[in-house]
Amino acid sequence: MDENSQQKGAQQEELKLSGRVLVAEDAVSNQLLIKILLNKLGFHVTMAENGQRAVEEVTQQSFDMIFMDIQMPEMDGYEATRLIRKKGITTPIIAVTANTSRGERENCLQAGCNDYVPKPICNEILIKAIRKHLPLDDPKINIEHMQKLLNQPCRNISDSETSPETTENSE
Repeated sequence: MDENSQQKGAQQEELKLSGRVLVAEDAVSNQLLIKILLNKLGFHVTMAENGQRAVEEVTQQSFDMIFMDIQMPEMDGYEATRLIRKKGITTPIIAVTANTSRGERENCLQAGCNDYVPKPICNEILIKAIRKHLPLDDPKINIEHMQKLLNQPCRNISDSETSPETTENSE
């Protein structure tokens, strides 16, 4: 590969999305997975461990997108979404749920979600949901480019963002 091709590849790697994303998810393993994926794409991620905390977060700061787990303790994603919408917040909310039963997508949309991503999370479906609900200023950031970002090895994740087990196993 010549120097010009290497430079172009490096520029493409640096081309990332930006914005603030709230992820409401109670399972620590899912929190870590979603955070890694969204960080790879260039997003700043704030985590909320339940629906009540998600509602508190959106009233304290603004986000460009919200990923809302549906089944959580204290307050589920349906109720959290309804409360967020009652507050007049129009941020795109993407439901994330392992419940793939018939009608679940419609239940999520009726609660006020803009879209639905089933668990386990598929990179392609995640990317399509982001592209659909976030206006992207740079046309160079297309689905193929986003897929490449997700397939890169993890970088820039501090020790405090990984569990002790992950840190020990990576040494």
